[in-house]
Amino acid sequence: MNPESMGEPLNQMEIASRFHRWIRLMHPDKVKFNPKFIAIKHENVLFGMSKHMGRFVVSITTILHDLANHPNKTIPPC
Repeated sequence: MNPESMGEPLNQMEIASRFHRWIRLMHPDKVKFNPKFIAIKHENVLFGMSKHMGRFVVSITTILHDLANHPNKTIPPC
């Protein structure tokens, strides 16, 4: 599912914001590694984390789906 098919296309800043919200909500244990948004490539978010080699990838669709369906939509404190 293309994120743009769910309404207005998201710009890079909106996707970065949703990525950071998603990682704090879905993977609070990873926040200590200071995740950094790198880029958008082929409907995926590329990101890095300190003390980890390489880049990580998550689908924009996964981010949007998880945020929309998470029972606790408030972000836990960092």
